[in-house]
Amino acid sequence: MSNGRHFPVQSFVWSVLLVAAAAVSIYLGYELVIVPQRALQDQLREQRETIGKLEQDKQRLEAYLKILKHIDRRARVEVLHQGKDQQGNLHHAYVVVWEQNPLGGYYDFEGTDWLNPPLFAHARTQVIDGRSYRFVNDGSHIHVIGWRSGRVLYWLNNTLLEELSNQQMLALAKSAQPLH
Repeated sequence: MSNGRHFPVQSFVWSVLLVAAAAVSIYLGYELVIVPQRALQDQLREQRETIGKLEQDKQRLEAYLKILKHIDRRARVEVLHQGKDQQGNLHHAYVVVWEQNPLGGYYDFEGTDWLNPPLFAHARTQVIDGRSYRFVNDGSHIHVIGWRSGRVLYWLNNTLLEELSNQQMLALAKSAQPLH
């Protein structure tokens, strides 16, 4: 500079450092406070929705269990399950298990809000008495028979040794009625 004034290098460096520190502070504040807070809010919202659905399912299941207790003392209810599908969507299910024989032959009735689980990806579909059934066969035996009612998919699993005949499986599935 020709007029004898020098560029204030030290002030410039301190200004740059202060701006950089402020930028880092803002970035860290966002990453360490805002992002986790939003994630926590999303998680809390999802948990509230899940609790609401489970409470509705619990009421339906309690009514169903009252009926089951009068019908068959050999039935037991497995816990309510939650799981995610391949796209990450949360689904709910319950299982009611019956002992077919004392040597460990069990069949079960299941209900879920997952309407297209992989179990039925290649199932044969047939309409009987106005209800559309999905059949998963094991040779000539029905291993699983499923059907939809509203926004719920139900199915009946035969025992591992196919102890229930095809006629019994179909009769059990046809006798299932929604609780209102």
